[in-house]
Amino acid sequence: MAPNQLLPYGLEDAFGFSTIPPARTDRFLGLLQVEPEEGALALAGVKVTFSNLARVKGTAYDLGSPFVLDQWMEGRNYAVDPTVKGRELRLLLDGPVLEPECLGTICLGLQARSGGQLQDLPLLALEKNTGEEEYFLSLMYDQGPVSFQRVKFRSPGFGDGREVLEIRIPLRLRRTDRLSVLALCSAGLRGSRLAAATLVDEDGRSVPLSPRTPIYSDGRYAAYRVQDPAPMAFTAWDVRWVEDWRAAVDLAFREGYREGEVILSRSEVDPVTRRLIGDIADPEKITRVEVLEKSGDGLLLRTSGTGDSILVLNQDYLPGWKAFLDGVESPLFSAYGFLTALYLPAGDHQVSLRYRPPGLMAGGVISLLSLIAFLGLLVSSLRRERAWAGKRAGGEAHLPPPDTGGISAFFPCYNDSATIGEVVEKALRVLRELTDDYEVVIVDDGSSDTSGAVIDSVAAAHPEVRVVRHDRNRGYGAALRSGIKTSSKKWIFYTDSDGQYDVEELPKLHALTGIADVINGYKVSRSDPWYRVALGSIYNRVVRIFFRVPIRDVDCDFRLMRGDLARGLDLRSEGGSICVELVKGLEAAGAVFAEVPVRHLPRREGKSQFFRLGNLLAMVRGDVSLWIRLWRKGEI
Repeated sequence: MAPNQLLPYGLEDAFGFSTIPPARTDRFLGLLQVEPEEGALALAGVKVTFSNLARVKGTAYDLGSPFVLDQWMEGRNYAVDPTVKGRELRLLLDGPVLEPECLGTICLGLQARSGGQLQDLPLLALEKNTGEEEYFLSLMYDQGPVSFQRVKFRSPGFGDGREVLEIRIPLRLRRTDRLSVLALCSAGLRGSRLAAATLVDEDGRSVPLSPRTPIYSDGRYAAYRVQDPAPMAFTAWDVRWVEDWRAAVDLAFREGYREGEVILSRSEVDPVTRRLIGDIADPEKITRVEVLEKSGDGLLLRTSGTGDSILVLNQDYLPGWKAFLDGVESPLFSAYGFLTALYLPAGDHQVSLRYRPPGLMAGGVISLLSLIAFLGLLVSSLRRERAWAGKRAGGEAHLPPPDTGGISAFFPCYNDSATIGEVVEKALRVLRELTDDYEVVIVDDGSSDTSGAVIDSVAAAHPEVRVVRHDRNRGYGAALRSGIKTSSKKWIFYTDSDGQYDVEELPKLHALTGIADVINGYKVSRSDPWYRVALGSIYNRVVRIFFRVPIRDVDCDFRLMRGDLARGLDLRSEGGSICVELVKGLEAAGAVFAEVPVRHLPRREGKSQFFRLGNLLAMVRGDVSLWIRLWRKGEI
């Protein structure tokens, strides 16, 4: 587990439908992961947050609440245990303040609150100048000597190579319950961060500071209580309308939970319900909501109120849920873009919600039709394949030189500790021969083995390597989405981390970048058991028949593609269906495809997760859902 990652108990999708386009709750939690604001945590119903504490030269810090400095005065309040007798405040700064070419001034004002009284503490001014070969920092502080030093420490995604500026400030605090840091900086240092703060007590113990109230800390972990989290069900009457659910999620993150207020998307509420909502007035008394029963697939509530309102349920907004108001079905819509809501008239009511997995009936019918049609279309598929082979048989034409753009190579990793290090080292050697502009991104999809330690070691040794971590195993599709989103170069290459594809064959794909936008490998032989080879062959034929993909081996994850095309796709799949969705999306974007034969090597260690029954069924469901979506858009 990477440090400082939000653990939102109760917000996981218990039904496996976190792939609902494109994972609304994941979008909200992703914003929280970057900046865990108190109001947004309260809206998500989070009661307690946890952090793994980082050690910097023996001092414990909580890196979970960084504060970005700007050119105007802003502040960060830290909760302090009043029983702690502080003697020194330690701050960590990173960002442009560490860059030799950046110069300017950062001013930090300190303020303590004791027994309701505010106490202004001295001003700290940090001046940074730069010369031709080195730079220096000067500090002005009128209450004693202030020391600073650049230090490196171990942190996930950085290995042992994360660097910060640590400032130690003598500061005597007694019965203090809040410490405020006010900051501003000049333009040259804009974007620098106050990464963390820690108070050292008279006994030399470090007490990590956070904006949230600590309830537990042992030097390795810390737990914090979120103030006034939103209840399981609540009512609202003050509506803010936005255009779509994405705008609702982003505004909800900024605004957080406020009693009586709710954010709705116009596109998701029918006209009749919109008119009813428009007539809602401020209530004389807030509607009472009582949760009678709650289970994984149902919810029963009793409500009583004198005025109309909107009933908001702290439940992911997902297809399959139906609401019944006094036994009559009532339309559902999203609140804040990711929670579930319905219109609630005045009076006493019983509200029940029931869940039924969507698409089961349609999926069964489509599967039956697919089996019937398969034999009839198989002959047509074979004829098309022969025709494609004939077109390629004329020999290789003269190729223009490869494109000179940079390459982002990313590797999704799940429990591949035995191979990930070697794969990345080999990729770095190959990329150096192809271009001077390259990067490597490792997407650790919640590995439970020692992959994390191997990845940290590689990242520490190579500055070109970056790491993206998922707090849990979210699936192959989520890993690919993270890798594509994180990439920054003109070209994106990816393959698996298990070593079954040889990265040294990347130049064969790169050679065709002058004539194609997507260069896909296809396996010339598959080093898998016979039943996997058979299943893979059948799957590829079915996909080519029903999805009309422009390549012969859609599940060959050895792919080089234009970065602007890939990053522009609205990919939604979490599991194995991502490959079909990616190829069809690139085709719809107008990409030119080329194919290259590649070797498929025996798996050195572990077992493939792909052929588990649950993953296969999830992929079939995903493919059926994708086919329906593409059919409705006219792309099949």
